Amino acid sequence: MKKKKSHPILIRLLSLVLVLAIMLALTVMLVPFQFHDEEAGYTDYGNWMAETLSGDVRIVDVAMPGSHESLSYEIDFLSEVDAASAAAPLDQVFLKGLAVRQSKTQELTVKEQLASGVRYLDLQVSYDEAEKKWYGVHNFKSVLLSQALLQVNDFLLSHPGEVVILAFRCCYDSREADGLAGTKGAEELYELLEDSGLTYFMEEDVDLASVTYGELTDAGSHSAALVLMEETGDAADLLPYEDSVYSDAYDTDSGEAVFSGLNDTAKQMMNSVSAQTMLRVQQDVLTMPSSVLGVIRSLSTWSLLRRADAFNEAWLSAYETTSVGTELDWLAAMPIVLMDNAGVGDNAEQLMELIIEYDQTLE
Repeated sequence: MKKKKSHPILIRLLSLVLVLAIMLALTVMLVPFQFHDEEAGYTDYGNWMAETLSGDVRIVDVAMPGSHESLSYEIDFLSEVDAASAAAPLDQVFLKGLAVRQSKTQELTVKEQLASGVRYLDLQVSYDEAEKKWYGVHNFKSVLLSQALLQVNDFLLSHPGEVVILAFRCCYDSREADGLAGTKGAEELYELLEDSGLTYFMEEDVDLASVTYGELTDAGSHSAALVLMEETGDAADLLPYEDSVYSDAYDTDSGEAVFSGLNDTAKQMMNSVSAQTMLRVQQDVLTMPSSVLGVIRSLSTWSLLRRADAFNEAWLSAYETTSVGTELDWLAAMPIVLMDNAGVGDNAEQLMELIIEYDQTLE
């Protein structure tokens, strides 16, 4: 009987392929580095509202930059998974490098975001029972909410004439049966606003349908904060989130799909009388679809921050070539431009100049 020949070269090649596949899998799962331009910095636009806006313009018509998941900037590989907000907590643990890269959406702190011109903060917060503290979260715990609110207060104290919108989009609380903040959580969040000093800048019974920039800021002489929450309780200086914000999310990693969605949403908003009385937010963000193909495609852009570097530039190009000045002008339909990696680099500076130019046309 003949001996079967072994194929050492083939075996070595297969072994090498297997090792490389394991290394790639471990890299995808474990490497948290964002691999984007962390040195881009930001340009100071801390006083752009006071220097730009007419006192008669309604605040809902003012174009302004917004930051998506504004409090996610402290997320890193050591961050603790927030079980209340994470869609799949175990995935966040076993695919932590990937999960971190797809959860951290901002590089700048709240203070830096506001200094760069951001005026709409998109907030997810969660209560930590062990620490008895509220955190900013996006799958993982990030900055303490109390610290972030102090940064907003400090900014408003030093920048008269600026208006900051704090939109508490999701408030998680594991003490509640449905996992969402109820009366107790809302009271604690309001106490944090009081402790930070922000209630000084909040007016009671604000009517978004009519309130102007001049009315909010006493003709630009002081600053203002608009705070939106699902649970407002008896607080007359809180606005109900659902009744105050009009926005569509597209849940796609395709830029073209987002731009198509923006056109469709613009049509709805321009034809809706009720939408004209609300804060109209355009979601200029790409997501990673929760599928195998979505994960694979995410490798080409690696992280949300790196993806945002390219997509923010693409948004500027798409707006200037297809939207500006048309009846579906995205800024006219949806003045709040919500972005990942907001305020960073040349793209942010171009966006601010575009927004200032647009706002100067408002009366």
